[in-house]
Parts: sequence; C-alpha cells; structure tokens
Amino acid sequence: LLPAVQKVRATAARLKCAHNLKQIALAAHNFHNAHNRFPENTLSGPNGPYGSQTKAWSWLARILPYAEQDNLYRQAGIPARTLYE
Repeated sequence: LLPAVQKVRATAARLKCAHNLKQIALAAHNFHNAHNRFPENTLSGPNGPYGSQTKAWSWLARILPYAEQDNLYRQAGIPARTLYE
C-alpha cells in the first residue's frame, strides 16, 4: 500500500509543477501581448540604470498582474515603468 501512495503523491507533485510552469509561461506571454516585449529584470546598484537606491525586481515580479496576483504586485510597490518603456 505504501509504494502506491508514494507513487500517487509523486504524480500529483509532478502535475502541480507542470501546471505552475504553464501558468508562468502564460503570464509571460500575456505580458508580451500587452507590452510587445518580454519582461526584464531591473538592475540596481551604483552602476545600474536606476541608481543605487532603486530596488531590483525580477521578471517574475513583473508578470504578477498577468498571473492573477494584482494585489501582491501593488502591495510590493513594483514600478510599472522601466528604462525600456
């Protein structure tokens, strides 16, 4: 019985991972449809384009509104505009 339960859990974990990857890909493509480009990372630090006081944001943070995470996006204060817009 135990090996069967472990196999079912492993399958469920694999399916959940595949679903999450699909959602990330869909959000990135929806971002692309809205902005005609894929999301980029923000560079910070003294040599970054935004200066040393600017937070760095991952491209994953930029796709939050397209992954049904608008509230988290707004709560984090992620800037909508970047150097490339």
